[in-house]
Parts: sequence; C-alpha cells; structure tokens
Amino acid sequence: MKQIIFGMILFGITSSTFGDSMSDFFKVVRNGDLLQTQKILASKPELLNQKDSRGRSAVFFAIESNDTKMLQYILDKANDESPSIISDNDYAGDYPIHYAAQFPDKNIIELYYSRYPYSDYLNRHGENALDIATHYENTAVISFLNAQGLKHSKPGSGPYTIGLYFGYLIISILMTIWVARTLFHNGRVFLVKSVQWRGKISRFDQSPFDRRILSD
Repeated sequence: MKQIIFGMILFGITSSTFGDSMSDFFKVVRNGDLLQTQKILASKPELLNQKDSRGRSAVFFAIESNDTKMLQYILDKANDESPSIISDNDYAGDYPIHYAAQFPDKNIIELYYSRYPYSDYLNRHGENALDIATHYENTAVISFLNAQGLKHSKPGSGPYTIGLYFGYLIISILMTIWVARTLFHNGRVFLVKSVQWRGKISRFDQSPFDRRILSD
C-alpha cells in the first residue's frame, strides 16, 4: 500500500515537472530565444512533439515569435523528427497557416508555405488563410496568398461582398425611415378625416329643430 501511494506521489511530481518544462519550452520559443530553444531540445527532444492545453504545437509558438530564424529552426527539427506537427491543427480547428495569416509580416507565412505548400485548409468557421488575412487587413499576406491562387472560401469575406452588405444596410435604414414618415403622415391625414366625418355624422344625427337652432 505504501509503495502504491509513493508511486502515485512520484507520478504526480513527475507529471507536474514535465508540464512545467513544456510550458517553459513554449515560452522560450514564443520569445524567439533560439539559443535557449536549441539547448532545451538537445536535452529534452520529446518536447517537440508536445502540445499545450489548446492543442498548439511548437510550430504555433514559432509563428507567434514573428522570428523567421526561430520558425526555420522549428520547421527543420519537425521535418526531421515529427513531420505531423507542421500541419496539425489546434483544438479550436485552426491550422498553423491560419495563425501565420494573422501576422502582418509576410515573411512568416512565406517561410511556412515554402515548407508546407497547402493553403486551402479550412478552420471550424469555414475560413481559409486568405479569409483570416483579410479580416486582419494584412495586405502583404493577402497579396502573397492571392499570388498562390488562393480564393476566398467564406462568402462574406471578400471586400466586394462586404461593400454590398453595407450598401444593403444603408438602403434598409433609408427604407425604414421612409416607411415611418409615410405612416406618420397617413396617420395624421386619417385622424383629421376621422374627426371631420365624426362632425358630419353628429350634425346628421341632430333633430331638425336642433339643426335650425345651430344654423341661426
């Protein structure tokens, strides 16, 4: 019994230590510290295959570093030791290329694309990398992806469609104002006519004697 308890405690300590090591590794990669990253992977190469609580591998953090040297190193290591993480998506359904499209520096997405030239992956919202780059208004990235022949996947992502949407919105507002003013005007006319008709009906309902007195 004591051995079982001791084993559980030891397992918990080991798991906690490994989790801290993984978290530290991802932080170093995100910060673009290439020398420290190389030292960590030299002593703990298994960290390259790990993912954080959101399902992101070291490739995501290398992209986030916005450092082409860091991304180059991680892609080289992954290509040699764990090719699958180059294209693995996270738990939210985003792929590394979606992540790269969020950053305005086109060198990042160009480098990633040179190693993994597949840009038509869709996330859980049905968006591809071009849709993401358009959302963030990253013009250089948009130009690069257009040059690769990528088209918008989500109908509402293109600037033409967005322009049509705003045009429709403005027309709808103007139509609403026109209808409201028309109803208000017609309502006033109806009210005035109703009062006039009520007056006529009241005069008609009066007796001949009352009408003669009123006419005098």
